[in-house]
Amino acid sequence: MRRVLVVGAVLALAAAAAGVFFAMSRGSGEPAAATAATRKPVHPRVVAYVHHHGHTRAPTRAYGHPQTRYPTLSDGAHGASVLRLQQLLARRGYLPVTFHAFGPKPMYTISPRHGRFQWRFNAPSELRSQWQPGVFATVTRGAVMSLEADLGLATDGIAGRRVWQALTATKAFTKVPYTYALVRESSPETITI
Repeated sequence: MRRVLVVGAVLALAAAAAGVFFAMSRGSGEPAAATAATRKPVHPRVVAYVHHHGHTRAPTRAYGHPQTRYPTLSDGAHGASVLRLQQLLARRGYLPVTFHAFGPKPMYTISPRHGRFQWRFNAPSELRSQWQPGVFATVTRGAVMSLEADLGLATDGIAGRRVWQALTATKAFTKVPYTYALVRESSPETITI
């Protein structure tokens, strides 16, 4: 007897929901054909879900942002975006440091990873003073300009959308050897490359 009552209650709720849905769709006073023609098309699974359960469900989509917004970085910028830019540049060999990542990868490609930077060679103090993680300074600007030159872009030293896309691309890349020039304007002048 209890099973019959439960089935009856479920059927009554379904009929009431269908009645409410029907009344809402016809409530404007327009003929059903005109109402259906003016509505946006809905996925058949969603329509079936609406008719069966009496409420709508948002259509599903992939996780993450539908479109990544790349920050534009230049001299004086600092923070997490600059740190991630430096990590990607170091991975490709455009910086005098290497980046050793550890821990899980972040959900978004432009989020910084956990890890540490390490000098690739015994750098002179003049070069070391130009480098600081998370700060867009001379060494980072030079690395961005080198990447832009390799990509055939205008070498303005500003990390924009095209620079980010090149750095976050999943295709294989060739690591670039790091070069630098150190000029001492004393007497006598010297240049170290």
